[in-house]
Amino acid sequence: MGKLNLIVDFNMVSDYYVSPNSLAPTSPAQIAAAFTQSPGRTMLDARAVLSEIPIGSATGTLSLWGRNLLHEDSPNFFIDYGANFQRLTTAYFPDPRTYGVTLGLRF
Repeated sequence: MGKLNLIVDFNMVSDYYVSPNSLAPTSPAQIAAAFTQSPGRTMLDARAVLSEIPIGSATGTLSLWGRNLLHEDSPNFFIDYGANFQRLTTAYFPDPRTYGVTLGLRF
């Protein structure tokens, strides 16, 4: 029938600071470290792959997969530009939870 592989990727990061700022700023233009703390996050991806499926003279592969299965939405990284830029903050967020099926045929 084929060969089954189950693959799970688990990644956990505790909270961390994204900028080397002071815990107690000495002027209003400085950013406190608390404003640059990124929350921890846990990412879980999984894939089930059924490969080497005989289909006539060809070989097939079927994959069922999911990414960000825990629906993590905390930013991966962000920057607070401080008082000089009216506290402008930019952030990078993980892709949303995604599911899919991949079919392959080798002949």
